[in-house]
Amino acid sequence: KKFFNEYFRYGGFPQALLSKDTLILQQFFQDILYRDVIARYAIRNIKEIRELAVFLASNISCSHSYRNIQKLLNISNQTTVKNYLEALTNVYLFFTVNKFDFSVKKQIYNPSRIYAVDIAMSNAISVEFSSNKGRKLENLVYIELLRRYGNQDDIFFWKSKTGKEVDFVIGKEAFEIKFDGRQFKEKKYTEFQSAYPGISLRMLDYSGILAKFYGFGV
Repeated sequence: KKFFNEYFRYGGFPQALLSKDTLILQQFFQDILYRDVIARYAIRNIKEIRELAVFLASNISCSHSYRNIQKLLNISNQTTVKNYLEALTNVYLFFTVNKFDFSVKKQIYNPSRIYAVDIAMSNAISVEFSSNKGRKLENLVYIELLRRYGNQDDIFFWKSKTGKEVDFVIGKEAFEIKFDGRQFKEKKYTEFQSAYPGISLRMLDYSGILAKFYGFGV
């Protein structure tokens, strides 16, 4: 449990985890952004893609569309946003999660959620992410699901027309993540359970995640 708590706070990069120095993570981010993204993809507007990366890190687990990002960051067009996002995800700084739908077309055209490769790195470069433990925990669970299932295209989130949400849907399993179990309101999930009775929904808080994925009792 102690090691998990340290991982939750300092992320998974060994150098940062051992030194407890988050400034190292800022340098890692700079190195990846400039060497692996800007140089590799010959990106000319460094300010734009840096602002996009910081915006994504500050809004982990939120849904974003190309149009929304273009307007918020004043980027010239949606194609540029798409290209930037592809570059950032190709080097595994961020991951996109599509909305769960049996229609592949709807999956593609609906806004996607964004998760970061390392929760502490996102925290180190973001402007507001540090205060939201729930989003941080959700990001950690996404990375764990990715390790276990091995294919990010198999992981979805669900959102109804009325705004009800479930964080992760993978095959016949679904997970809703909250830092504090008292935040769960079971009535919020009846719409999902009625629509997909064959999918088992698990509600996991901090202690539930320790037990489910790491075998620790609390």
